[in-house]
Amino acid sequence: GRGGRDRRDRGGRRHGSGPGLPPHMLLALQRGCFLAFDGVGAGCFVPTGPDRGVQRASDEAIAQTVAGMVAAGFTRQLLLSHGHFLKMHRRSHGGAGLAHLPSRFVPRRLRPGQPDGLTSEVADALLRGNLLGLLAYYDPPPPAAPVEETWPCSFCGGSFPTSHSRFEKFHFVLCSPACLTKMRLKTSNWTNLGSS
Repeated sequence: GRGGRDRRDRGGRRHGSGPGLPPHMLLALQRGCFLAFDGVGAGCFVPTGPDRGVQRASDEAIAQTVAGMVAAGFTRQLLLSHGHFLKMHRRSHGGAGLAHLPSRFVPRRLRPGQPDGLTSEVADALLRGNLLGLLAYYDPPPPAAPVEETWPCSFCGGSFPTSHSRFEKFHFVLCSPACLTKMRLKTSNWTNLGSS
């Protein structure tokens, strides 16, 4: 929603849709969410993955939906991407390639600058500005306070930071000369280590 600070609360992925504004998408836009159309140039049957068996929408269907949302005043909440995840999406394997969105989809389908198309400013927002706005919306949490490691004194059992002076004798680690002396007396000058 609009009150959240985590970008994950404001993004919704959509594999294209038909013409018009579906009610659930309209409701999400009215609540301030971003909608991402990530199937541009991948209008094909999806054989694997979480969308297995889904027929992706065509570029024409995506363009009509986006144009309808722009006309309804939701330009700043729309994102476009290819959504490529298969070899067949690459140009070298017969797909549209990564240049499809800026060089073919927007000029041909959305027709920026044309009387029946979008303005150049809207096209720039869909390709670049909106994504920057979404990323800038996220406020990272404050850095966690550093946690200093501690060590225990072998005699008194106190816990001390690693910056504290320590005295070592055999396998004992002691916090002060006083504890060192007491440990020495307890072990009969380090001879009775088995009962310490």
